[in-house]
Amino acid sequence: DESLNWLVDQPFSSEPIKQASYLSTIANNDTDLSIKICDFGLKLNHTDFTFLNNKTYSLALDGRSDEAEKIFGQILYESLTEAEKVTYNATKGLLFYSKGEKMAGENSYNNAEELAKKIKNETLAFRVRTYKVQTELIFGSRSEAVRAIAHLISDSEKYKNPGIKKVIKNIKARLNEASKEN
Repeated sequence: DESLNWLVDQPFSSEPIKQASYLSTIANNDTDLSIKICDFGLKLNHTDFTFLNNKTYSLALDGRSDEAEKIFGQILYESLTEAEKVTYNATKGLLFYSKGEKMAGENSYNNAEELAKKIKNETLAFRVRTYKVQTELIFGSRSEAVRAIAHLISDSEKYKNPGIKKVIKNIKARLNEASKEN
């Protein structure tokens, strides 16, 4: 993983640790490695939002909701930036879903998306929606996830960001491939 090589090159920077923990879970689906990387980062700064959030996220995905809640409780909400509050609320949504509290999870994700829109961050609002869909795929029903994906695609016309357009195009292609396989 290049982010781990970056850490070797810049051992006094926390950014490679943050990227490595994120990519371990998102790109490599390796929650154990992400948790270990976050633990390393937390030794450097035990109140860092990204380390606490990424560890919470990985623990929740790993089915360790009680541990995830304990770590999440260490985040100092008042000290967060507006963008971090969006992420916080989305992670809170994941935690609710992981404990079987779908409505509370949905509300947290919706709050996160509204906050992202309030601060006029289209990309962050879109990311919240994609994480919500991912969460529904993992912890919810398949029919709810399919409905959420369809809604995400139908709303995609309002997004102007080229990166978002590319993600939507990829989602459509994967859905087409999946429908051909069935």
